[in-house]
Amino acid sequence: MTDRESIRARTLRLASAAVLKDRNKAYGNPKDNFIRIAREWNTWLQNRYGELLRHDGSLVRLDTFDVAIMSQKIKLARLSTNPTHEDSHTDNTGYAACAAECALLPEEAEKEKGCSSLASSPLSSSSSTSSPPPSTSGTPIGGEQSTGSPPPSSPPQSPSKE
Repeated sequence: MTDRESIRARTLRLASAAVLKDRNKAYGNPKDNFIRIAREWNTWLQNRYGELLRHDGSLVRLDTFDVAIMSQKIKLARLSTNPTHEDSHTDNTGYAACAAECALLPEEAEKEKGCSSLASSPLSSSSSTSSPPPSTSGTPIGGEQSTGSPPPSSPPQSPSKE
């Protein structure tokens, strides 16, 4: 086995252990954890910016797939600063596996919790269409109604010096 193969094998082995054992013990099933994270992120976004709408007027809501992909993006941003940090490579690989699970294996339990899946999206269909996946995929998670007036659409501006 070459050094390159050893690094790939080690990264995959560590990611597998993290996703299938270590993280499950610490945080529970990844999809269940991603449901909780999506609810928190949706609530944060709604409280911060009000209802976010797509160009067609439908609400934007993050789902488990979004959480997995955005978690990868966090790791990739960290790797741009420190590309030799092995744990970030391992975590990124684990998030990729979780994203695949969220996209390809929807579960009835998730549907009951209001979790969206990509089951009906182009990612999981057997057709060979090349249309891009939707920006979010089905039933949203979270998005409880906020109380009071909606937050401002942009941060407050500091007074200008005249």
